[in-house]
Amino acid sequence: MQATLAERLNELFDTHTDANGKPLSARRFLKSFNAQSSATLSLGYLSELRNGISDNPRVQLVVALANYFGVPPSFLVDLDEVRPEPAMAM
Repeated sequence: MQATLAERLNELFDTHTDANGKPLSARRFLKSFNAQSSATLSLGYLSELRNGISDNPRVQLVVALANYFGVPPSFLVDLDEVRPEPAMAM
């Protein structure tokens, strides 16, 4: 089973620090992320993403999060799960 978006996002928060070497808090992350990204993110929506309440963010946000953390967007989302299955030939 593939890791969920929430699990992957939490892994990134657990393994990254801010510019001062401190653990990356949600508020410090948002201040930095919103300042350098074309996508914007609220504390409430970030919490929903990290807790698995929301699991289908806009592509622009996935790309912006991936760029911020220096990972490919595919790290955050499993594209195989969103591809439709081919129709059966009759």
